[in-house]
Amino acid sequence: MLNYTINPSYFSPWDNVGKKKQQFPSKKLSNHLHFNFYTDYKMYDDMPEDDLQKKCNRSIKFRRKLFLYYCYLYPMFTTIKIYDELDVENILRGIISKFNFEDIKFFIEEHVCNNYRTKKFRIEYDRKRNMVKKKLKIEFGYIPSPETLNKLIEHFDLKIKPFKL
Repeated sequence: MLNYTINPSYFSPWDNVGKKKQQFPSKKLSNHLHFNFYTDYKMYDDMPEDDLQKKCNRSIKFRRKLFLYYCYLYPMFTTIKIYDELDVENILRGIISKFNFEDIKFFIEEHVCNNYRTKKFRIEYDRKRNMVKKKLKIEFGYIPSPETLNKLIEHFDLKIKPFKL
């Protein structure tokens, strides 16, 4: 059961959404590398991503409804540890931005709250992420999960030891 509280006076990071065109960093990078590591989720009522984000910006009630909709369509989202409304908003942003489930889960559970498995894991993660960036001569534009980094390491045979997951 998902249980989170919403403070109506909470400053919403959705406030600036809709003022610029939706970006898809994982999709752009996938196209650049000719390797798919993004997810094309079904959009609610087949709304364009920009319109969906604008509607999320205007209504906490709609965000709740949308989150439950995606949990119904993709039950894996119910496994993410949610602590507050900001986590729900970040999950929805991740879905609308076409990030893989693993990337969304990693961002919410470990990156945002700086709650990495261990200090050693954080150091290893940063080192491998930088090595992948350097070898592929890319800029991610988002926070990839260890699973995504492993896919890139394997697919491009980067001679980097993958994460043990």
